[in-house]
Amino acid sequence: MLYSLTSLPVSVSETFDDSVCQGIVNIYPSVKLCVAVVYRPPDASCSSFSKLIEMLSSALDNLTPSDHDVFITGDFNLPQINWETLQIQSGGTLDSNLSAQCLLNFMSTYLLNQVVTVSTRGSNTLDLVLCNNERLVSDVTSEPTEMSDHDMVSVLLSFNPGLMEEAHASYLDEMSFRSLDFNRADFERINDVLQNVDWCELRETSTFEEFPKEFTKKVLAACLENVPRKRPPTGKPRLYNSLRRKKARLKIRLSAAESANDPDRIKKLEDEIGAVMYEIKEAIVHHLDRGEKRAVDKIKVNPKYFYSYAKSFSKVKHSITALLDSDKKLVTERKGLANILQQQFCSVFSDTHNPDKSPPTFTVPPLSSDDTELVLTQDLIIKAISEIKLDSAPGPDGIPAILLKRCASSLSVPIHLVWSESMSTGIVPLFKKGSRCNAANYRPVTLTSQITRSQSLPKSCS
Repeated sequence: MLYSLTSLPVSVSETFDDSVCQGIVNIYPSVKLCVAVVYRPPDASCSSFSKLIEMLSSALDNLTPSDHDVFITGDFNLPQINWETLQIQSGGTLDSNLSAQCLLNFMSTYLLNQVVTVSTRGSNTLDLVLCNNERLVSDVTSEPTEMSDHDMVSVLLSFNPGLMEEAHASYLDEMSFRSLDFNRADFERINDVLQNVDWCELRETSTFEEFPKEFTKKVLAACLENVPRKRPPTGKPRLYNSLRRKKARLKIRLSAAESANDPDRIKKLEDEIGAVMYEIKEAIVHHLDRGEKRAVDKIKVNPKYFYSYAKSFSKVKHSITALLDSDKKLVTERKGLANILQQQFCSVFSDTHNPDKSPPTFTVPPLSSDDTELVLTQDLIIKAISEIKLDSAPGPDGIPAILLKRCASSLSVPIHLVWSESMSTGIVPLFKKGSRCNAANYRPVTLTSQITRSQSLPKSCS
């Protein structure tokens, strides 16, 4: 049984029931989600379970792998599978062992992981949750229930499909630096615009906290007017769409042939549809192979391209959506999440054995040098910018290194204003392992922007 929110339209719904195994698959295009629920009785034959797997495979074959997240859950009754080693243990019947191998092959084909690691009936894990993106799963728990001799398995997701906005890549955001192609930018015009900005007046009319944001807005506005937009990749080969249209036309003809009860034509059209589906798979595989080869070829000359390619297979950018507080209550509000992480990070860096122990006091010796006192100047900032690598990744502000280097003179004034007053950094939590709802499974990491890096003294001055 599968309940769906009325706010989530279903484009495809397929069912399977041979009086032994049962299953249902729903596809929700608005949130690019595929959800399936299955049931396999303990004494089910391998042939029946294989037909159920075939139905699931057919549904997944019609999905674009990079677009949809897949969740398959249900009572599989396959206790002989060791989910830590993915090995089939002895003790099961022949049909049960063959079904277990069929399930493992299915998971391997579609890159699915099993996320339930706790027992769901006695000491066995019978109720499973398969998914192709483990980062969407924040926590998995199992609790006894009076409704069944199986435990109730609860899976907490890192997003709410019912409240989820349509996903879009950050490079499609028209109001971001990532949407711009700086290889075709008019840097001469950008420099003219930035030089005409009265940065001192902007600093006087804004607070110290507001000035970096106002600075970024001014720079982004100048870039939006003088840098062409990128053409976002579709992620599919050009041949893909034409083949899908051909497949759709053949299906229409097949429907007409079935209405006319023409077995010869039905067989011919089914063969043609099978051939087109094979061509679609081959086109996608060839397209992915070309991208992978290009990334591998550039690993020595441009390793950032290789790592960017690898990260492109991450479907969602990780964010902390829920944590458990000290009372084991789920917290989703932003301020509450920040407080929990603050308490966790403080506990890591404090002496828990001596909470009342005060830090040692000592006199800081005066710093002296025979050289002239170092004063941060605009020339020094320009020199520091010149030593930033052109392919350096931008920080949280999004300002790319190429923009800093090509507009170093124009940007040295506002950067000098920022660094004459203070140096700022940002700390973000990085997930380690275990439940994503446990704050102890995160560690703090400092991220710095290109503006921060430009403060580093040039090698010749250090």
